[in-house]
Amino acid sequence: MLKTTHVIVRWNPRNINYYKKFGYKFTKVGESFKIPVEHLIPGNKKNNLEIICDYCGEIFPRSNSDHQLIKNKKRLLPKLHYKKMKENIIKKKDEGILTKDDNGYWSFKENRLRQFKQYIEAGNDVSHMYIHPEGQKIILAFKRYNHSLKDALAELGYDIHSLDFSSNSNIPTYHGFFRDFENVKTAIEKFITNYEHFPTIDEMEHTLGINRSNIDFHGGVDAIRRKLNYFNKDELIDDNGFKNNSIYEYIVAQFLIHNAKIPYKREQLPFSLLGKKYRSDFTLEPKGEEPIHTEVWGGSGKRNNSRRIVYQRTKEKN
Repeated sequence: MLKTTHVIVRWNPRNINYYKKFGYKFTKVGESFKIPVEHLIPGNKKNNLEIICDYCGEIFPRSNSDHQLIKNKKRLLPKLHYKKMKENIIKKKDEGILTKDDNGYWSFKENRLRQFKQYIEAGNDVSHMYIHPEGQKIILAFKRYNHSLKDALAELGYDIHSLDFSSNSNIPTYHGFFRDFENVKTAIEKFITNYEHFPTIDEMEHTLGINRSNIDFHGGVDAIRRKLNYFNKDELIDDNGFKNNSIYEYIVAQFLIHNAKIPYKREQLPFSLLGKKYRSDFTLEPKGEEPIHTEVWGGSGKRNNSRRIVYQRTKEKN
């Protein structure tokens, strides 16, 4: 309750018209007069009031800048607002009347799990829930209460590592799912089992749902291949029968074979006269001109891409 009932104020040029509306008769600027607190100008910080906490009975000061506090019938110590609110939430929950639109609904773990399960069972694409309004609400709730979506999936009985990672399946993943390399590993291993080859970058994106930012996060396709210790060079044999060392060499070779129809040689020694055994990936031989030795370096374009770093170091060294 409001302990202070009246305060002393002074006339000044800015409050004359305001107080005249309440029937006060203007005398002169600077002269004091007494008014009930309800007549204070909203937001005035100069008038200190005493409030009795309706929850604990303690008296605490407040300025009229918190005008809603003056207007409210019940007044609580600021430090007790949360405690009282929590008690009311628990009471509503126990009575079964707490809805997901009420304050505090998402603070209960069972409510978060219930809404997440309903979202999945409704057939929503959980792997893209961060662009779905209801999915966004669930993600924010889990973040607010430091509840891992990965743990929630396990608690709900989903074995995320036994799911079918295919383009038309409803993968119960979450935003950031493929930042965890174990999930990338599981998806790729299942892909290799099903299709008997390592996925290209397009297959990672469109079949497995691993977007470019997540591929780059793990260093690119070649870096992922190395982390998985997967080196099946039979997959990189181009249509001329040459075993390429990387998907990037394979792409260039296939282009030259089927589109450009440019004659070329592989693994030539451009620095043999200098006693160096470096081999070029492709050697183009234009008529009447010197051979053009080409080295293929592929990467994501990111500055911290592993292939880019190796290339830069090799370039500086030589």
